[in-house]
Amino acid sequence: MSYRMPSLSALRTFEAAARHESFKCAAEELAVTPVAVTRQIKVLEQDLGLELFTRMHRRVLLTEAGRELAGELTGAFRAMRGAVERTRERAGRRLLRIGADRVFGERWLAPRIPAFEKLHPLIRVELTPIDDDEGWIDGVIYYGTALKPGPRLHILFRDTVFPVCSPSLRQGGRSLAVPSDLAHHRLLHEGSVDWWQRWLAVAGAEEVETTSGAVYLSQGQAFDAAAAGEGVVIGDDILTSGGLLDGTLIRPFGPVFEGGIYALARRGPDSDAAMAAFLDWLTATCRAHKIAMRCHLGLDAAPTCCNTPAAVHLQPMNQDHHKTSKSSFSGIASRLR
Repeated sequence: MSYRMPSLSALRTFEAAARHESFKCAAEELAVTPVAVTRQIKVLEQDLGLELFTRMHRRVLLTEAGRELAGELTGAFRAMRGAVERTRERAGRRLLRIGADRVFGERWLAPRIPAFEKLHPLIRVELTPIDDDEGWIDGVIYYGTALKPGPRLHILFRDTVFPVCSPSLRQGGRSLAVPSDLAHHRLLHEGSVDWWQRWLAVAGAEEVETTSGAVYLSQGQAFDAAAAGEGVVIGDDILTSGGLLDGTLIRPFGPVFEGGIYALARRGPDSDAAMAAFLDWLTATCRAHKIAMRCHLGLDAAPTCCNTPAAVHLQPMNQDHHKTSKSSFSGIASRLR
């Protein structure tokens, strides 16, 4: 006796929602509306005859049955993707899988990938979160406060750190002309206040209280809140460069300091021509970005990226001051999975 299978679309939608534990993030990844995700999962639950999620206020949790099904489906979709990519490689096409922090991937790297693929039409780049174990991966972009370049670890650039906010805060009733004025504004962060304390020390405004303010689940959410005029956040010339360039964010004060280093660690063989092409392009793109941003911000034109200490403090970018929630990377709908 044969049983009718649920639709592949419904299964794919459920797998994405289960992986994120969020209907909204699944919708962003699949480029559909949250209502469409809800509808697909409801149809699947009716088809299977049991609930796959427990609906709670502003979140969903997998049931035991949902967790078991999600584990099986993740493996199945991984196998399908592998089979498709192996077939593509027969035609001379190559897939590069690059692990990256969700905020860095969404806000900086993903918008630039089409330029690389235009230069190399037989190479497709897929970004995957660092905390997703999908089997093979060609390279991982790390963030650390002291990285040493080596044969398989390639320095990309160092971020320059400073506060950012919406231009509207400058037009309000409270002054925002010197660093000490921050005492009268809300400071935004995603848990750690270390970078605020470090910048305030550089700016000579250590008296500003950093433990109050608004705490967000991810850096991306804190950046968005700053752009909406909710307060002032520690930004940099990489993750907040988009807002600085389009005018939704400004740098209200002059002091800056050099933060951590982004580096690409190669995982595949040294002879991989596709990875070599991607690394060459990424290195040049990073250098051009630093020069452009330092010019835009009125800093010196020479990018700071390669003079690193001998000590190694290597960590994925979803740690340290780049801690992000698992869902914040889901906006790269066309790049993830």
